[in-house]
Amino acid sequence: IPQDIYLYWGVKNSSLLYEDEELLELSLNNKNLHYIPVIEDKSEEWIGKKGTVLDAVMEDFTDLAHFDIYVCGPFMMAKTAKEKLIEEKKAKSEQMFADAFAYV
Repeated sequence: IPQDIYLYWGVKNSSLLYEDEELLELSLNNKNLHYIPVIEDKSEEWIGKKGTVLDAVMEDFTDLAHFDIYVCGPFMMAKTAKEKLIEEKKAKSEQMFADAFAYV
């Protein structure tokens, strides 16, 4: 795949990153795959991103108009992500995908 892929994975704490090493290795071996784990527990000793995936994406990108975006997670989180990314990061609704979008 020639385009860059950004995989954000949000969990409460680092013990829940059950395929972390494999995903890190995949990203190291594939220059266009960017694996970004995000830990919600801000008290945990963690050198990576902290907070929510939505917070991390909002911080990392200024314009998502040319991205296909796949959202996984609870329905209301997916709805909030869709709204914020469209309103604040120029994401296009027709380029956003989630099973939750059928219900929210």
